[in-house]
Amino acid sequence: QHALKRLPLSMQPQGRAFAKARFSRHHRSTKKKFTMKHTVTQRPARLSLSTIDTRPDDFQFRTFELDQYHVEKLQEAHQRGADLGRIDVWKDPEDSQYYVLDGHHRLEAYRRAGQVHTANVTVHEGPYHRVRLVALKQNTQARLPMSDVERSNAAWRLVAGQEKDKDPDRYSKAELAKLPQRSERTIANMRATAIALLKDDQELPDSWLQAMRLKREGKQGEMSEEDRQDWVEAKAAEIDAEIGPAIFRYASLYPEAFQQVLQQR
Repeated sequence: QHALKRLPLSMQPQGRAFAKARFSRHHRSTKKKFTMKHTVTQRPARLSLSTIDTRPDDFQFRTFELDQYHVEKLQEAHQRGADLGRIDVWKDPEDSQYYVLDGHHRLEAYRRAGQVHTANVTVHEGPYHRVRLVALKQNTQARLPMSDVERSNAAWRLVAGQEKDKDPDRYSKAELAKLPQRSERTIANMRATAIALLKDDQELPDSWLQAMRLKREGKQGEMSEEDRQDWVEAKAAEIDAEIGPAIFRYASLYPEAFQQVLQQR
């Protein structure tokens, strides 16, 4: 009996039940905190346009905040009586203001219409870092497709924010890869790049291509095979975004003339 008293409480027969109950309470508390940290709720509402604002640096993952042609087409569709759908907004718990997660073009079309003063919305409530994923998910499924460069930059901005804030549990590698449709290898390289730049006291840029350029300069021109592959992919995406649509159009319409141009180059 004296030997049992010298054992830790959790190892004594009468203490095992207590230790088990204490572990169960701790597990439930930890699980509740994790769930609250990652939960986003949604509810339908109708809001005045004057109460809706935008924060493109946080929630717009495209190169340009607005595509004017797309806004004009939405405005024309609205004037014909078409339903443009709900705008996704986030209610910021710090200032209680509503910010657009998805629907920047629809909001602008409503504002230009003049006669519209309210809009149907879906209000998202939850932590900032989780609603950024909602914005990215909606953008990747939107009617106006994201370019490859925009997808890479979106993934990089999420990774950079996570590493800068030293919050490894914010997003998983699989989660970061899925929405912007980047490989897990690229996400891992983004994380390594962000860590290397922060270690050198570098300001993290918004562009993934610029981040790789800074990392390469810091290594005095040295580049691993993994870095080289990501660099080539990023440059190819940049070139495709700039001239890809024109190449496709002319190659489809005038194949012989297009082939001649290539030969002359």
